[in-house]
Amino acid sequence: MQSKLDHLRARIAYVSATLTELLGVRHALSIDIGKEKQRLGIPIRDPEREAILIRHLVDWNTGRVPSELVEAVFKVIMKHSVATQKKLPPK
Repeated sequence: MQSKLDHLRARIAYVSATLTELLGVRHALSIDIGKEKQRLGIPIRDPEREAILIRHLVDWNTGRVPSELVEAVFKVIMKHSVATQKKLPPK
């Protein structure tokens, strides 16, 4: 019994590490987007775009994850992306 639990915990640790890696990639892209927004002189926040992205993510969900979780997680991610972009030094 314990070996199955250990195996499942190892798998979840791997998935968590992979998610963390992907969050790092997304964070770097968000910084690049923030720099491009500065260059173009457009606002950091685009609530309409954020809402569209959330709808797409919920639609792309295969049903293995509750839609409420997908929405909540990505709202937090977007909140941090906006905060990071606002902290970028002006160009």
